[in-house]
Amino acid sequence: FLEVGPGGALSGFARATLGERGRYLGGLWRNRDEWSTVLEHLAELYTGGCELDWRGFDEGYARTKVALPTYPFQRKRYWFRPPEVGEADGVFENIEILHRSEISEHRTELASWLLSLPEHKRAAAMRDIVTAEVRKMLNFRDEQEVGVDQGLLAFGLNSLMAVELRNVLQLKLGKPIPATLVFDYPTISSIAEYLLADVLAVANTYSKSEQRIVIPSEATPWDDGDIDDVSEQERKEERRSRKAFLIPISWDNSKQEKPGARINRYLKRHRNIMLRDLAFTLAKGSNTSLCREALVVESVDELISAIEKWQSSNDSLARRDTVHRGIVFMFSGLGEQYPGMAKRLYGDEPVFRQHLERCFEVLPESLAGALRSYLLEEVDETIAKSSRKLTDLRSILEAAGGIAEKYPPTTTHLAIFIMESALAELWISWGIQPAAVIGYSLGELVAAQVAGVFTLPDALDLVAERARLIEAMPEGGMLAVSISSESIPVELPKDIEVAIINTPSMCVLAGPRAELIEAENMLSAQGIVCQMVKTNRAVHSNIMAPAAEALSEFIGKFELQNPRIPYISNLTGDWVGAGEVVSPEYWAQHLCNTVRFSNGINKLLDQPHYTFLEIGPGQALASYLLPMFGLKSTTGFSVRSSMPSSLSKQNEERYLFETLGALYKAGENPDWESVYAEDCPNLVDLSISQRRLAGVSSFGFSGTNAHANRHGERSEGG
Repeated sequence: FLEVGPGGALSGFARATLGERGRYLGGLWRNRDEWSTVLEHLAELYTGGCELDWRGFDEGYARTKVALPTYPFQRKRYWFRPPEVGEADGVFENIEILHRSEISEHRTELASWLLSLPEHKRAAAMRDIVTAEVRKMLNFRDEQEVGVDQGLLAFGLNSLMAVELRNVLQLKLGKPIPATLVFDYPTISSIAEYLLADVLAVANTYSKSEQRIVIPSEATPWDDGDIDDVSEQERKEERRSRKAFLIPISWDNSKQEKPGARINRYLKRHRNIMLRDLAFTLAKGSNTSLCREALVVESVDELISAIEKWQSSNDSLARRDTVHRGIVFMFSGLGEQYPGMAKRLYGDEPVFRQHLERCFEVLPESLAGALRSYLLEEVDETIAKSSRKLTDLRSILEAAGGIAEKYPPTTTHLAIFIMESALAELWISWGIQPAAVIGYSLGELVAAQVAGVFTLPDALDLVAERARLIEAMPEGGMLAVSISSESIPVELPKDIEVAIINTPSMCVLAGPRAELIEAENMLSAQGIVCQMVKTNRAVHSNIMAPAAEALSEFIGKFELQNPRIPYISNLTGDWVGAGEVVSPEYWAQHLCNTVRFSNGINKLLDQPHYTFLEIGPGQALASYLLPMFGLKSTTGFSVRSSMPSSLSKQNEERYLFETLGALYKAGENPDWESVYAEDCPNLVDLSISQRRLAGVSSFGFSGTNAHANRHGERSEGG
């Protein structure tokens, strides 16, 4: 009787009724590990005669072969034989050791055949040879893949199998091979590279008259047609999903030898290593280290150069902050969006892609199609290139505004909302959790959705309706002014209002177009720099009052919740109170009242050690914050952006990784499993001599157990 559920009441009743006529397995118990309980019950069922579906049991987990005790194994061979009559049945009594004599160096058919191949085909042939032997050793089925750059220990190759593999290759190649082959060269690629160089060195000692071409026997499974005529770089490109990788480097003591030189020595010996595997291996266990560095690269050669440059810099012994910095998510408003801004992240990041698809499913088909086209289309390089040549701020803003004017407000408003909410979800999935959120104009709606005030479908409906209502209002305009709202030296036309307070020395005015032009002339005459914002509506002014009333009525159908994350209001520039943002009236006022972004940032700066992370395209909010840091007596603030500007040549994913690396160096602890989930990385065997060579911290786990935990939730003991 197997009780399914918590506790053991039912199995107790059954035992009381039937006594010894049955076997009883209780349910899960409090304060006891559930997985251990399940395994114990499984063992009871198996020993009791139940036939278990082991393939089903192992589904979804990496298979781990049982490792025998590690004996001194140089020049020894181990195998099992059936026990003889009268012999003990224990496993270890049945291990027999065969001492092998030194292998004599001689030329084999296989070695000669390898040398008969064109030079550019030998590496592929040797990899195929080693792969075939590894498959035999692990008893892999035909459909099971063996990656040439994956750690062999992660596949379940134990120390005895490693020696057996060395013995087989030694016989086939006719050359003594160190017993530590697999530990010194933990991947098929690195083994093949080492063996090929060794075989060639032996063959070159023969005289030319002795060299001859030997065709392998029928038992040899390789022929000229089986070898792909592709370079190693082409193989890497074919298998690589991401363009760039974040390589975290960590060490525990700033007084230790700088680790960069050791890592470079390792890389120069293992140039065929996959960056995704190296990045994931170095990341595991790195979050506890005191000293950190992070490099974003696209190739092993670039990594070697980056490490050399870092080693020579002054911050090569940088330590992470010991004071934990809370992360503030800052959501930008309209202004820096551009067509195609989601294209690269959509293709590379599954969490980001899935969020966009959820949004597209909620929206009407026609609107979803327009947004899909806007967010995922190719960037107009003609506009981008011409914009990059501009050096005048006015010209740059006009160029960016020209791009925005090609699309209706509903498209651009929803595009920025979807982009920012997807970025926030991506950051959170990577383990970067916000301690607080703040938005800038439209960005506050994203902040509210992330904080749990709106559901995602309700927020999308709200943003779409808000954009439609704004477009229906009378025309007006907005004017950016490089002076504080309190310091404007002239009396402005009566219908001109302060729409946004960006910083203590910058604000945005809004009102009817004619009066706004008059205000611009008045301020320019006083030597104050002004710039018209590329919009034909006066948002955050009384012109929006009719739209605000309709918006309040529209929001009334939603069920709003108090925020789950501390949240700064645009209306007050202070922390949101209980019940404040669940009122439809709040969002109506948000549309036609002043956005006090500067006040909100000052409130956050009252609490030291925040890291501000801008969520959205560009770095507009970051540029507002930097001068504000100097106005505070407290120190320890920093600001980062998630994406480059529309006028930048930078790759979005690389830029995102550089920001993640900066957060990691500052003391944040990313969820590396999620960061590299799409790449399906394998742990590189950096244990024993390799770990010391690379100069990385001891991970505290073996490659095999770590691989199992990567694909399932089994405990280390499981």
